[in-house]
Amino acid sequence: MTTLKDQRLVSRSIGRGLVALIDGRPYPLIDVSIAGVSFQDDTPRAGQALSLTLARTDAPEDRVDGRLRIVSATGGTTRGELAITVPMVLYVIRHLARVAEA
Repeated sequence: MTTLKDQRLVSRSIGRGLVALIDGRPYPLIDVSIAGVSFQDDTPRAGQALSLTLARTDAPEDRVDGRLRIVSATGGTTRGELAITVPMVLYVIRHLARVAEA
């Protein structure tokens, strides 16, 4: 049986190759999962809801739009929960598969 900590390590992956576009500005992802993202920035406020686009750095036309609720923003890192939609889930799963193959 795996612990919650072990499950999180397995289900989260480095955000290599993805950026979060918020108000047209790119923020490199630190990690990503179906439930959320963390990226390099600490200006949003906890509880804030934002529109974002996740895009591949090597193929910017490969993107998906979504919503994000900021959970925390400290120490140069923002963490947020993604609004779960079918397009967002499929996009993240495809990204995780690419990272696993690399």
